[in-house]
Formats: sequence, C-alpha cells, structure tokens
Amino acid sequence: MGSPSPVTGVPAGEPLTGYMGRVSSVAFGTGPDGRLLLASGSADGTVRLWDLATRACIATLQRRSRVLSIAAAGLALAIGDDEGISVIEWAGPAAR
Repeated sequence: MGSPSPVTGVPAGEPLTGYMGRVSSVAFGTGPDGRLLLASGSADGTVRLWDLATRACIATLQRRSRVLSIAAAGLALAIGDDEGISVIEWAGPAAR
C-alpha cells in the first residue's frame, strides 16, 4: 500500500507489504500514545496495524475469514468479515 500525495499524486513512500491476499480496507486511527496508525484488512484474513512514522507493522490480527471492511474511532477498531462485525479496543503492541 503506497499512499499518494494529495498534492502531486506520487506515492509518499514505499508500499507497506506483507499480505498474501489483496488489501480490501484501510482506516486511520491513533494508538494509546497518540501516534498515527493505519489499520488495513485483507482477503488473507488478517488485519495489520501500521505505525506510519516508522512504516512498521506493529500488530497482526488473524481473522477466521477474509476481511471486508475496517473502521477506526479512537482506540476502537471495527472489523467486518465474512462472519459479521467485531469491535475491539486496541491496547498497544502487547495485545498481539
């Protein structure tokens, strides 16, 4: 996932990688410490949380089915997959 600059349309860095399936949804949120995070979901059944400052994957959540949608609000993350909708509260990397 490379994010294009809204000004130039050019990706703002190398793509975030690691998925075995296509990425189906992304959402921005903040971590417990206030840093900007990106949550992304994939057809491979994973949700990954990315620290955008370091471009590192800080957590991978394994789902039982493909991830169709994600929404973030504060520390809450809603995940829609083939089995329904789950809401989790992100507590930090120790929650892996």
